[in-house]
Amino acid sequence: MMADYIKILDTTLRDGEEAPGFGLTTPQKVEMAHQLARLGVDAIEAGFPAVSSDNFEAVQRIAREVQGPVITGLARAVAADIDQCWEAIQDAERPRIHTFLPTADMHLEGLPREQAKARAVAMVARARSYTSDVEFSPMDATRSDWQYVAEVFESVIDVGATTVNIPDTLGFAQPEEMAAMVSYLREHVANIDRATISVHCHNDLGVAVANSLAAISTGARQVECCINGIGERAGNAALEEVVMALTVRRDHHHVEHGVQLEQLVPTSSLLQQFTGILVQPNKAVVGVNAFGNDTGLGMPQDVLKGALRARLEQLGLLLSQDELNHAFTGFKRLSDYKSEVTDADLVQIANNGRRAADGVFDAIGHVYR
Repeated sequence: MMADYIKILDTTLRDGEEAPGFGLTTPQKVEMAHQLARLGVDAIEAGFPAVSSDNFEAVQRIAREVQGPVITGLARAVAADIDQCWEAIQDAERPRIHTFLPTADMHLEGLPREQAKARAVAMVARARSYTSDVEFSPMDATRSDWQYVAEVFESVIDVGATTVNIPDTLGFAQPEEMAAMVSYLREHVANIDRATISVHCHNDLGVAVANSLAAISTGARQVECCINGIGERAGNAALEEVVMALTVRRDHHHVEHGVQLEQLVPTSSLLQQFTGILVQPNKAVVGVNAFGNDTGLGMPQDVLKGALRARLEQLGLLLSQDELNHAFTGFKRLSDYKSEVTDADLVQIANNGRRAADGVFDAIGHVYR
């Protein structure tokens, strides 16, 4: 894989779903995972199998039924968690075990650093005995001693960790600090070239996306994020915002990703439907106001077309690709002179799109003569 490719790990079904009010049933998690696969994410963190039987069942079903992305489960750095995680994900097309251990002294609760490092090494080695794809996270890394984090990373990479993640667990870091920490680890972990550097940013100070982009600028090549930015407290980095920043400002970031832009709004809409929690109208990328005629930044047409398709489907209007293309032309023309396009307008636009596809009308409903 090219060095300038950014892997997108979606943790909506694990970190996002843990937040109060965002709980999903197992069938909803499976359907959401299928949609994430259509979206084109590189990895789906499907859950935390050791937490409950429901979590285990959901992860196992996703592992067995969803093709394409890496399917990963989270596990504490204890043998029972590692074993149970493997049991849940072993049938996946591309399984990964993601294990974590605190590195900040305030969380080690008297456990000497050397013993904590030894446990991390032992558990990564145990995970590696099951699968060649293992991720390790030092919890609260940004508030830990960076030198100690570097020592732990070097040791876990030595025994087979293929991804090392930098969690900003409490949303404490600022963008310059995230960029500096990635640079520090690249310089001080001798075997870092054998692993992908990942970041997992929380949004307590409103800079999770900015922190993720800053980390990319100095060498992170995986970003862990959630649809609609859901998650504990103030949430996680919003997947759609990270992806659109990388897309619209490719001239600045100089990296690629594999996310299908036309699926961003349908994925956001599905999550809103399942949770019953709507994003605010002015939410970046997927809020309804993001599709007004004054967007200015040149929102890619794939995103706009995906949004139109998603809303039409919510209204019970299923269009073929050709019909949608014509309807989209009508939508753009109407939005040029009307500040708010109503559902009634969309119904008319869809009907015109169908007629245009049949050669009866043009894209905005004018009869051909």
